[in-house]
Amino acid sequence: MCLDGKCVPDPVELPEVDGWSSFSDWTVCSRTCGIGTQYRKRVCLTGFKPTASQFHNRISTCPGKDIEYRLCQGEMGECPNLIDFREQQCQWFNNFKLRGVYHTWLPYIQIENPCQLSCFSQQSGQLLDGSVPVRDGTRCTYDNGDSRCVQAICVVSDSK
Repeated sequence: MCLDGKCVPDPVELPEVDGWSSFSDWTVCSRTCGIGTQYRKRVCLTGFKPTASQFHNRISTCPGKDIEYRLCQGEMGECPNLIDFREQQCQWFNNFKLRGVYHTWLPYIQIENPCQLSCFSQQSGQLLDGSVPVRDGTRCTYDNGDSRCVQAICVVSDSK
């Protein structure tokens, strides 16, 4: 076998390097109906003994990402009520008074941070910044149905 351009007899003790574990199983779909998201993770292992092939291919710094995302269909299929998922999250605030008045809260997407829940009052136009991320599976924007928020990050997927 060749190691660093030199032929050496087998077997040779290969140095320890870093490398990826296998990916975990996909998580449960974030939505029970409609389009949601799933993710799976892996961890960078340090100090494992690679195979000769792994060593030759220089797996040493765990290149790539430690998480993968994909879109999924909730187990119940399409949602029976056609209310927008972001709108549904804003409606939760309808149950609370602001300065003694109930408001109807509608979704507002901040372009610089589309995965943060923001809503505006239909009555006053006041912006409510929930300072919380939208729920996983919420569309990042209304003009791209393949972009979804996952763990407060906008992820574009080409598969459904």
